[in-house]
Amino acid sequence: MNFEFWIEAEKFLYDSFFFHLIILGLVLIFIVHRLTFIGYNNSKASNIIFSIVIIFFIIFGINTIANFNKYKVLYSYNRYINYGVRNNKKTIFTYHYPGHWETNIYSKLYLVDNFRKAGIYEEEIVTEDVEFLGRDEDNFYFQDKDQIIYRKLGDYLEIVDDISKPIKEGVKFHLTDSRFKDIGFKEKSPYTYLLSYKIPKSESDKEFENPENLQILLEKETTSAWLNPLASNTPSINEENK
Repeated sequence: MNFEFWIEAEKFLYDSFFFHLIILGLVLIFIVHRLTFIGYNNSKASNIIFSIVIIFFIIFGINTIANFNKYKVLYSYNRYINYGVRNNKKTIFTYHYPGHWETNIYSKLYLVDNFRKAGIYEEEIVTEDVEFLGRDEDNFYFQDKDQIIYRKLGDYLEIVDDISKPIKEGVKFHLTDSRFKDIGFKEKSPYTYLLSYKIPKSESDKEFENPENLQILLEKETTSAWLNPLASNTPSINEENK
């Protein structure tokens, strides 16, 4: 999605399209009214005007439908846009801006799908070494500073063959065109979003020994500048786009 097309599409779908529908509706009412009373005023001038109106209605209607079909693709991108991705929301004739509480809520959401499917961001994959302490059945334990955290197998955690040491993989997003910032889009994602912990297959059977006095925590919402996917911060598209 390029910037020029996005601007054109927004102007048509959220501004011009509404006027187009009003004009077509008024002209249609005139046409129906004229057909209803045909014969009462059947002068040559009246017929010429009516013919011109019919031609205008057809041409203008075809143009409206063609532009709608051209620009409606924006709706499929807009369903992923929320206040975590853009600082405003385009509505008919204007922009809506969030309150402080909305800004705060959206800033902490796990928005990988939103940035990825908005069509205007590029991805930067980030990897970081982690200290893997071992597993207890489906629970995998990692050292996180002075605490030990764990994730379950399949919960953003994979066992893979093509790495030699444990890592965590994340993604950051950057605008493909800086001009999108002028209409409210975030220049970059506020976090590196966790994609997955990866454990080499050679270490996957390592057992974790749990001393009784050891504090073990479920993965926190954020680790340094990384945001981790949790049930509480990963809303569905329908919920987040209200």
